[in-house]
Amino acid sequence: MKTKAVASQSLNIKGCFNGFEGVYAVGWAFGSTSQPVDIAISVDGTIVAQGTADRPGPQLEEGHTHVRFQIPLPARFFSGQEHEVSAFAVMGGNRYAPLHGSLQKLGPGQIDGCFDLISEGAAKGWCCSRSLTAKPQTVELYVDGVLHGQATANQPRADIALLGIHIGRSAFSIPLPRICSDGLPHTVEVRCQGLALGGSPKVYQADYEGFVEVLTTDRISGWVIEKTAPNTPVKLDVKLGGQTFMVEANRERGDLASRFETVFHGFLLNLPKSLREQDALSVTIKVHGTDMHLTEQPLLLYTERGYSSLKARMACAVLDALQTTTVGVKVNMSELFSMVGRASSLVEGQDIFRLQPGSALRLAPRKNYKPELLMAVVVDGGTADRLNPDTLVTALKEVGSLQNAPQVVMTGTHGPATDDLCASLEAAGLACLTEGDFIRRHLAGPAESPVNLLIVQADCVPLPTIVLAWQRQLATNPLLASLSMMGWADAQAILPQRTDASGSEPAGSGKTVLDSERPRIAFLKRPRLEAVCLKGSSAALDLPPETTLADALVRWADAQSAKGSLHGLSDLACLPVASMLQPADFLSSEDHAAYLAMTDRIAERQMCADQRPTILHILHGLGGGIVTHCEDVAAITAEAGVRSLFVRCDNRQSVLLMDPVGNIARRIDVADGIDGLVEAARALNVRSVHLHHILGHSDELWTLNERLGVPLDITVHDYYWICPRVTLMDETERYCGEPALSACEKCVSFAGVYPGEDERYKELGGTVSAWRRHHALRLESARSVFVPAADVLARMKRYYPSANLQILGHAEPVPSTVHTRRIANADRIGVAVIGGIGVHKGFEELIRLARWADKRNMPLQFHVIGSVPDPRRFNGLGNVAFHGSYARDRLPGILAAADCQIALFLSIWPETYCYTLSEALAAGLTPVGYDMGAIGDRIRAMEGGIAVPYPSSPEHLGDALLEAYRQRSSLSKAVPVHIGVSRDEYRDDYLRRIGVSGSL
Repeated sequence: MKTKAVASQSLNIKGCFNGFEGVYAVGWAFGSTSQPVDIAISVDGTIVAQGTADRPGPQLEEGHTHVRFQIPLPARFFSGQEHEVSAFAVMGGNRYAPLHGSLQKLGPGQIDGCFDLISEGAAKGWCCSRSLTAKPQTVELYVDGVLHGQATANQPRADIALLGIHIGRSAFSIPLPRICSDGLPHTVEVRCQGLALGGSPKVYQADYEGFVEVLTTDRISGWVIEKTAPNTPVKLDVKLGGQTFMVEANRERGDLASRFETVFHGFLLNLPKSLREQDALSVTIKVHGTDMHLTEQPLLLYTERGYSSLKARMACAVLDALQTTTVGVKVNMSELFSMVGRASSLVEGQDIFRLQPGSALRLAPRKNYKPELLMAVVVDGGTADRLNPDTLVTALKEVGSLQNAPQVVMTGTHGPATDDLCASLEAAGLACLTEGDFIRRHLAGPAESPVNLLIVQADCVPLPTIVLAWQRQLATNPLLASLSMMGWADAQAILPQRTDASGSEPAGSGKTVLDSERPRIAFLKRPRLEAVCLKGSSAALDLPPETTLADALVRWADAQSAKGSLHGLSDLACLPVASMLQPADFLSSEDHAAYLAMTDRIAERQMCADQRPTILHILHGLGGGIVTHCEDVAAITAEAGVRSLFVRCDNRQSVLLMDPVGNIARRIDVADGIDGLVEAARALNVRSVHLHHILGHSDELWTLNERLGVPLDITVHDYYWICPRVTLMDETERYCGEPALSACEKCVSFAGVYPGEDERYKELGGTVSAWRRHHALRLESARSVFVPAADVLARMKRYYPSANLQILGHAEPVPSTVHTRRIANADRIGVAVIGGIGVHKGFEELIRLARWADKRNMPLQFHVIGSVPDPRRFNGLGNVAFHGSYARDRLPGILAAADCQIALFLSIWPETYCYTLSEALAAGLTPVGYDMGAIGDRIRAMEGGIAVPYPSSPEHLGDALLEAYRQRSSLSKAVPVHIGVSRDEYRDDYLRRIGVSGSL
């Protein structure tokens, strides 16, 4: 039957002939009514098959869901001869409307196939010729563009047989090479006849999880699983001293059944007796044949002989330190040495016993010791309104299924948000207690009934598997009954990733309810009746019974952080000890004071013994780019024989004097002035004072350089000097435009100053005018005021023209790179949004842009690599993915795995530098950002980036992202990209400007 063609548009028919799946012609079609469209297939101009477009598929328009067709063709057309195939909508009356996509060729040399998935360490899929008489096809496996294997696609697969493809014998499975086991992202392709199969490429990254649970001089055991291949046992290389042992993780572990489908993931290595004759063993455990370590750094295991020798040396060092300590208290030496014997971070600033984060510890069990584990979840009124009650309830119930029901403890001030949260928790059957009620109920019981209290903040409730691990440790290692606290870095190392109800995946934060910069996890045991006693790695505190939990934790954390010893589980000593802790194991208040003085004196002696030329950097107590910059400067100047010490704000009563390279610190009291700091600095060969921020410090610190007789230099990191709100954002949380002074006065009177600066603002006169006059005197008295960009220079000169302002760009680990043609692997363009995206970083702009792009089905996929204030506001958007916080050295791998091509910067204030822009450029991404501040300057100075006027509509931003991708994907040659100043250039320029030379 010959066809009579008419235009489908005139008949209001929409459709497309997509091609072939096996022996089927496939596509879709629908008309203006709900009736399905009849389809006819023509081969070489003759109708040979008919069917109906009524199969289910993705909704293409409102009300049209069953619009796909799948019509089999006669086998004679698959003999290897060439044919022309078209698809028509049947209109009746011998009228046929051709669908879009007709005319298609069917003939020799054509193949069908798909790279379906990677499973159990193999690339799997199917491939065959469209000729039913052809031989099976050979497929090739490429990893990162390099050929690594091949296979014949001739295996049976029932689901493929249903398509009529070569009787179903066209499946393949190609093992991945060993390089794919290294835990890094790899691009995997399957090709046939030089062409990539559908589904190629895929990004594969081995995903390991496990614990080292037992580490003694007899054996090492634990478990490990490669979650992308759970049925394949992981092989491990265990290096002990100079010997390497291979062990396979294939032992049954029934306790893993609740987490994984398989349970054969345990490993055990019995240590040879000959190894026990050594004092200490360095233990390294990694995946066989790779550099993928189970622990971040080698573990250190002391034998009984080695520990006895070490303890004697420690006691001598303590005695020597005490002889130089003038403390008006009586020291109980027996108690002190008992405590020292179990201390893990001590003497000369070294972690003598250090079990690295990411591993657990179990020692010889004590019979009849079954400690109770109770979890206290601490919530304060300031965070209650930002918590997600449903997610918190889910997390607590998961943990409650393993042990006693968690107790929610309300601290601080209460308000409507706290009351609402209490109501939600109590409705779910979870108790809410005040601090007093909790302490009376759980910390005032008889000493013979030990209570092991796991204290967590509500924003970091651990997964059940972590609680199980801690329960095992508590039951088998009494040393763990003392307090241990974990900082953010350790939480990242030990807590698995977990997706919360908002869809975000903050790295290492466990069951996260609220994104927190520094969650803390603590164990607490009350070993005696009269006090809540907290014991840490280098200090213990006796607190009266009325002490609140918050005060107890803060006081303990303060004592520990002064010495940089917040290592959590990494502070535990690897010792063959099985005895219960006794009251004598804890220091009295007097001994504790002596011990703190001793450790401070040790740090002082170490600092004074180092007489290299020293730069004293003054920082605030917050994190961010200032700390990144100063740590970089410390490392760079150390290469030239110049030491950098930090004076960081601890609180209004004290400061921390820190050596960031030597990793030692001491606390200096400044409650009554900075005399103690001046005295300490005079012994440190200080050649220059460099102030980065005064926030949190006393204004008396401005006199430090004068009292030391050295110059003062300043680096501008934000606009604190101009605006007491710091970021030049007005009461509407937008860039103010830097209006007249009268407008600034009104803004501050209405919106207030930066948190914690109220008292200083009032002391300086309580006006913006007085604020600027004060800082003009300070800036003009400095030898140099460094700014990192030309925009900052121009902005600061408008306010302080008499200051000696100079441009000094920040040092970059990757000062330059080249950008080449870059094409997305998927149907969406990957857009990276990096860092902590608060309001001032464009949080609201990102929400508006994502919603606009989602509504219009724009080919944009946003990847938030960092944090946002409230991820719930992105609920329902399929174009936003959350990857959680990141380490700088791992960012390129995260960006590659997410297939990002563009980096987006939406800061709504004129930033002074932006390290995340540097990181994006070094990773090869094209930047798009607001043309404001240093970000705008840096983007305009490079080829390929797009600077967008501020403010801009979502349409304008979306067009800029598409244009940036168009330019990048069409590059014909490599484009050089300047990122910043090299470390060597910065070192030489910086030391020359401040007049300090090293002593190597």
